Amino acid sequence: MDPLADQRLLERGEGVVDLSPREVVRFTGKDYCRLLHALGTQDLERLSAGETTSTYLLNPHGEILFPLALLGVEGAVLGWVEQGMGESLVDHVMGVRFRWDVEMEILPEMQVSWSPSPCEGYLQRSGTTGCLGGYEVFHLREESLRGQSVSLGAFTAYRIAQGIPQYGVDTDESTLPHELGLPLEYVSRTKGCYPGQEAVARISLQGSCPRRLARFHLDGSEERFVPGEQSTRGLPHQPLPAVLAHDPSVTIGFMGTVAYHHLLGPIGLGLVDSSLDAQTELLIDGVPARIELLVQ
Repeated sequence: MDPLADQRLLERGEGVVDLSPREVVRFTGKDYCRLLHALGTQDLERLSAGETTSTYLLNPHGEILFPLALLGVEGAVLGWVEQGMGESLVDHVMGVRFRWDVEMEILPEMQVSWSPSPCEGYLQRSGTTGCLGGYEVFHLREESLRGQSVSLGAFTAYRIAQGIPQYGVDTDESTLPHELGLPLEYVSRTKGCYPGQEAVARISLQGSCPRRLARFHLDGSEERFVPGEQSTRGLPHQPLPAVLAHDPSVTIGFMGTVAYHHLLGPIGLGLVDSSLDAQTELLIDGVPARIELLVQ
């Protein structure tokens, strides 16, 4: 499998990506929309079958606990979260449902795949920036979607190039919605009270936040970043500290996922201190890097 050729396939609107590490969840009961509306940053009083949306569940400090990608279906809401978040999300939601008629479960038999075009006969999300111009398709793990299989590493490079973070890898437990640009698909500007709303409103009024989402462009002469499966797989790893080139004792952020892009070379995503500008010279794991600020 050639990851660089796979990237060109994606850019031509071809290929299917297995996103099976994501965990599929389902909300049922007559109050599921009411509960999601009360807990989340998005207006979810009604979610029609086939409607796509996203929401954050925040802590009282306004930090992102769980990002939820949701799809309305008949009598329920389907969604997905990143690998390892499912059980904690179920515990959180079930712990605050009070007397509301809501059940939530992980569906281990289900998975998500990405397709550039609709897949007839399947439930699918589309129309959000996180969908990368394609469709997030829910299907049984034993099934395979039609189309040429594309590697996760190629998809990761495609995602980084479009500036879409992977939560829990390109973000951390302290990440605020404003640090990611307060994306409209996740945060309603008009809905009423929800946990963390005070902090969100305060930062909106102040007009500043501690960090910003950034794309890292790394020195491609380093052997570890030459094209190949190891440098393009884009798998989650421990975040790498970003330090000032002229004073490596000063850490100003971190990089999460990294992949080799067929046009841009080695690139990554992460968070950096809001005081930085695009001219700041950095080192990441000893490798020279420059930043491209994705949130102004």
